Amino acid sequence: MSLTITCAVESVERATAFPTALGWSLVPEMSRAEVSCFAIAPDQFVMLGGRADRPTTAPSCTSASSTTLTATTARRSG
Repeated sequence: MSLTITCAVESVERATAFPTALGWSLVPEMSRAEVSCFAIAPDQFVMLGGRADRPTTAPSCTSASSTTLTATTARRSG
């Protein structure tokens, strides 16, 4: 079974820099301009998608054995 966690971010390019600095491997087959996918362990992925895109499933993880979690953050109004 695979696990994919999808996070909506303001800037995919800027958000991609952090996991890259941690040494996580970018998965080019599951990434595109508006979505970056990182392998964090065997069959475990983190997807970073632009807020306008708001992906709910990983583009290449559509098998019945995969699980997708979507994480969103609420903005605080000051």
